[in-house]
Amino acid sequence: MSQAITSTPRKTIEEVYPNIYLIYGQNRSAHSYLIKGTTKNVLIDSCLPNGVDSVVSRLATIGITPDDLDFILLTHEHIDHAGGVPQLTHNAIVGAHRLAANKLTLRDEFVLMSGAFGGLNDAPFHIDLLLTAGFIVDLGNYELHVIHTPVIMMACRIDLWQFLSTITISPGATVECHTILLEVDVPLVTKNK
Repeated sequence: MSQAITSTPRKTIEEVYPNIYLIYGQNRSAHSYLIKGTTKNVLIDSCLPNGVDSVVSRLATIGITPDDLDFILLTHEHIDHAGGVPQLTHNAIVGAHRLAANKLTLRDEFVLMSGAFGGLNDAPFHIDLLLTAGFIVDLGNYELHVIHTPVIMMACRIDLWQFLSTITISPGATVECHTILLEVDVPLVTKNK
């Protein structure tokens, strides 16, 4: 007797917190995050060079095009996190730690590890903004605070992102209502009140 094999469709994008979307990677790409702000939109990490069409189609399901991205911020220089940047940077400002920026623009194969993921295309990398600890991106409904967390092997990772949201209780008066900590390599969102 044969049994029919059924599979659950794999998620492609998921709203993990209001206006914060997890974009699931495909074909060994890292996951990305989109934060839809009231004034700016940020994509954290991109994908492998061959995954751009997938990311673009997933963004389209929530009404976002590459032209709507104000920032693309990279957690680190590995190609599965940064490889889609050359094709996604229509109007976006690209930010990375200075060491990651250097390795990307020089196309340093030892740290990019592109050979393990099918190589690079010929599109050049450009980094517009060097991220440092304490840098803040104000999205209107969220503030993104960069925390530099070096590790032994790669001293230029920016893994931990803190989002602070405020609510207006009367004109000119706001109250902090929550903090979200998001580690990009591991899809994790926690809420503290």
